[in-house]
Amino acid sequence: MDFSLSMLLAAFAGGCFGALCGALIAFALTGAIVLLGAAVALAGGRVDVLGTMAFGPVFGPHVAFAGAVAAVAYAARRGYVETGRDIATPLASLGKPDPIVVGGLFGVGGYAIQQLLVELLAKSDGTGFYTDTVALSVGITAVVARFAFGAGGLLGARPQRRARPIMAGGSQEADALGAEALPAEPEPTWVPWQRAWSQAALLGLISGIASAWVLAELNAVDSAYVGAATLIGFGVSASLLALLVVGASVPVTHHMTLPAAVAAGFVAAAGGSVLTIVAVGALCGVLGALLGELCARLFLIHGDTHVDPPALAIALMTTAIVLTDLAL
Repeated sequence: MDFSLSMLLAAFAGGCFGALCGALIAFALTGAIVLLGAAVALAGGRVDVLGTMAFGPVFGPHVAFAGAVAAVAYAARRGYVETGRDIATPLASLGKPDPIVVGGLFGVGGYAIQQLLVELLAKSDGTGFYTDTVALSVGITAVVARFAFGAGGLLGARPQRRARPIMAGGSQEADALGAEALPAEPEPTWVPWQRAWSQAALLGLISGIASAWVLAELNAVDSAYVGAATLIGFGVSASLLALLVVGASVPVTHHMTLPAAVAAGFVAAAGGSVLTIVAVGALCGVLGALLGELCARLFLIHGDTHVDPPALAIALMTTAIVLTDLAL
């Protein structure tokens, strides 16, 4: 664990940076740095861009994204923004320092939590961790922010059905007038264009195949490329989210591509064929997609702050994949 003053100051700056830019932009930038880091690693570069930059104390999602999520939750509590679920608006636009400082403090908290998880969840054989410590840190800090600044608890405040008015004139008239008086309220969603379970599963299938195939091909060239290859699909998925800020309805898939690649890496290490690697990746992509939508319906759509469904899905999927590998 590194809790040096320089690292904590870097994490504070990272959390502030995320709040200033907005969580989505901060995360998309992480994705771009992941792609850069993967390219450097595949080219044999000696600089660990992935470890020190993409998942480090400034641009790591557990710092910049998590800090921004907490900052907008605080801003909503103070009435600066309409909702604490707005992860697209750069909080620099508010011209207020206090949400930015909150983002910095949560950036430090996210960094500290991730460092502790690295120590607690390391596998005994030293080959990795029992879960994705970055994703789990993002989930933990989001829950802390909800309890600190939200009003609905862990699962949010689910709307209560309004009672129909009692009217004279018979049940048919009351039903007709009651239905007219109470228009159906739109059901809350996370990503509307992939809310349907079938659509989510299809996205997971496509994303899982693509991410696992990239890993399989690079593994066929040199097994030393697997570490970088595991993150290429994630980097593409995360980078793509920058388009959400400008209104493009792009899919959210990093909770599909990353578990697919992680599982594919285990299969590749066991000597599996390309077809087996891709098939396992496809399965985990689908499971990650469905789990992400489930987490959204449980923890996000009824809440007034952002609890990230992909982060929860990635942490849960990674744990399941690691435990399955150990069992087999």
